[in-house]
Amino acid sequence: MNATVKAEIVKRAKATAGSFVEEFGIPLDPEATDWDAVAWQEDRRDMGFDPSSSDYDEWWPVYQIALVTETERLCS
Repeated sequence: MNATVKAEIVKRAKATAGSFVEEFGIPLDPEATDWDAVAWQEDRRDMGFDPSSSDYDEWWPVYQIALVTETERLCS
């Protein structure tokens, strides 16, 4: 995964985190909901990321960590 792709994923995750906090007002707990996985599928499609790519398995953790971290930051 190159730095440009990583930055795009993090930027999208942060924007999506804002939507989550605006709607629910709490940090995202990925063990309590599948909201993060659903958001990833939507954002991945919007960004044009192909799940058959060899880098696909690396993208999800980057997205999830950025998403959760940003919801925590926004709620603090």
